[in-house]
Amino acid sequence: MSVIHSTAFPAHLPQQEHSIVHRLLREATHIEEDVKLRPFRTNDIGFLKDLNKEWFPIQYGDAFYDRLRQGVAKCWVAECIITSKHNKQKPIIVGAIMYEYTGIDGDVLAKESWL
Repeated sequence: MSVIHSTAFPAHLPQQEHSIVHRLLREATHIEEDVKLRPFRTNDIGFLKDLNKEWFPIQYGDAFYDRLRQGVAKCWVAECIITSKHNKQKPIIVGAIMYEYTGIDGDVLAKESWL
């Protein structure tokens, strides 16, 4: 599987690589083609902070991530397995969807989602 660089940034601008995932993908000797969705775990916060910093022009504060930790907002992460140059396999997060339902007396008034 070859790594495809995002076209989300215009060609005349430098690619923004704040996230460790880019370095891990560049250094990988093998990348599994299957991407799996799994529920968020609290130890995912560091990866999510890095990815969100890169993907979005705004900074999310700790309160945003506290909502995930507390279960107020929900999150699923997209994860693939890479093999390092030391022949160790490691799962890495390559995407996420975060969402929150807001309601009164069981009626859903709004659903927000972020990728």
